[in-house]
Amino acid sequence: GVVLMTHDLGSSLFPAVQRVDSTAVRHAGWPAAGLPLTDDPAESRFTFFTPVPSLPSLIASGSGTFLAAWASAPDVDQFQHVTMQRMTVEGVRDPAWPSGGRRVMDQGPLVGLDVLPDGSGGAYVVWFDGSTALASHVLSDGTFANAAGAQGTLLVQAGDAYRPPLRSISNRYAHVPAAVTSDGGLVFAWDDTLTSDAMRVRWY
Repeated sequence: GVVLMTHDLGSSLFPAVQRVDSTAVRHAGWPAAGLPLTDDPAESRFTFFTPVPSLPSLIASGSGTFLAAWASAPDVDQFQHVTMQRMTVEGVRDPAWPSGGRRVMDQGPLVGLDVLPDGSGGAYVVWFDGSTALASHVLSDGTFANAAGAQGTLLVQAGDAYRPPLRSISNRYAHVPAAVTSDGGLVFAWDDTLTSDAMRVRWY
């Protein structure tokens, strides 16, 4: 079968998940409106028709468990924050995670959001703030891998020959050029201002 991420049919505003068996029938015990991922009223701004390809996202987080990530926004190009929740395929929220979900990006309004599984049940969230790029790293237990938390760690350091992305209609949803390495690290690439046809790469 499959687990689908959608919106709560009861409110049309809250993120929810639904489980459908291979027979195309809703899994026994799952409500028709889906299981809500959060009980936080602030998440009612969930924009489920977001144009960001990776959001909303469902990411495997161990056997029979997944991370759900969604962006909340007053409109489609002004993302305010990204929230995650961890659940099992049986519809049970991970008790180690807040019932309202964990804010994993809280620096809006921003562009270029992307979510990358770290290979160990957690995920990176990467984004542009208009002048630089940042990343947060949430672990499978709902904690952050570093002190910066949802504010994000700078991927570009002072003195880097960095060209920030242009904020235009054509590229405002462009992904941050990043990938997860085989050991769970993060590789980030950026345009080099010293030459027009070169890029630099850093491994975190």
